[in-house]
Amino acid sequence: MVNVTSIGSGGGAIAWLDAGGNLRVGPRSAGARPGPACFGQDGVEPTVTDANLVLGILDPKTFAEGTKRLDVDRARKALETRIGEPLGLDAEQAAAAVFEIQNAQTADLLRRVVVGQGHDPRDFVLYAFGGGGPAHCFAYGADLGIKEIYIPLGDANAFSAYGLTTSDVVLSAELSNPATYPFDAARVERQFAELEAGLTARLEAQGVSFTSIGMRRQLDIRYTAQMFEVPTPVGSGPLTDADMDTVISDFEHTYEQMFGRGTGHADAGFQLINHRVFGIGSTAFTPELPIAPKAESEDARSALSGTRRVFLDSRRGWEATAIYDYARLTHGHRLQGPAIVEAGTTTVVVPRDASAQVDSLRNIILHLDDRRP
Repeated sequence: MVNVTSIGSGGGAIAWLDAGGNLRVGPRSAGARPGPACFGQDGVEPTVTDANLVLGILDPKTFAEGTKRLDVDRARKALETRIGEPLGLDAEQAAAAVFEIQNAQTADLLRRVVVGQGHDPRDFVLYAFGGGGPAHCFAYGADLGIKEIYIPLGDANAFSAYGLTTSDVVLSAELSNPATYPFDAARVERQFAELEAGLTARLEAQGVSFTSIGMRRQLDIRYTAQMFEVPTPVGSGPLTDADMDTVISDFEHTYEQMFGRGTGHADAGFQLINHRVFGIGSTAFTPELPIAPKAESEDARSALSGTRRVFLDSRRGWEATAIYDYARLTHGHRLQGPAIVEAGTTTVVVPRDASAQVDSLRNIILHLDDRRP
């Protein structure tokens, strides 16, 4: 399975004031019923969607391909009543504050998760999908120092379901059998063999014709007397004492990546806590993705549907922003910010000093800090 960390600040996340008068966004959500105030379904609490509508990021007429008409007046009233008046702000200022808070707390969560695994967010490409992600990713991506964002619009409305049906089948099993270093390689090999035999039987019981079945091993290791273990990869067997020494070396390297140079304490000794194996059944399915026709040039003016005032940055305020119809974009088109791409399932924001290009699958690749002369 994939380790998912949820923040609870999507389009339905409710903006509210705590007992100290501080603005918060989420994790409580308006859901589909009553939904954001702008849905006109008796919702009265302001949400991220209401803020985006007031800021011009969303168009009340084209939202969800026009199947859901949004009420700007209801959104403004909710923001003024619940957020603006207590803080001395008008509706637009309240919406901008909600937008900033939502982006900041998303950046904080990503930073905590990625840095907590010993990585630098700047080394990665950010994926942003779903309804709200593409509208906000430019802001929290820039906060993290990320230069490239991939927005899978080709199948964004079924992104997770598509991945589920085309992925390999992965099962896991683990056994807790603590030991102190030096570890008995033969004993470790026996534990892994036992886990692998069980996983093989479970994979065969799936009723799927796998092209191959593979195993991936891990040991949870920690310094003696510490509370937390670090999962450390182990090569396929048979294992030797030299392999155990390699595992310890890998553990120390990973530990320093996660917690900083010099934080290890080898003199304390090492403890093996858990044996873990992932059984991977590879499927014969090969996805066939539709390749979009190549545009004659990068110029995307044929997809331009107009302009409107949009508030994306408190330092710049309202800006005239180009609006593009995603249905008319194809492979090779390039957009320069500030711009907004309206799709049936989401809205993509391209800020000033950034550009976006459409790839062969009609996904959008956002390049931040892409200044042009």
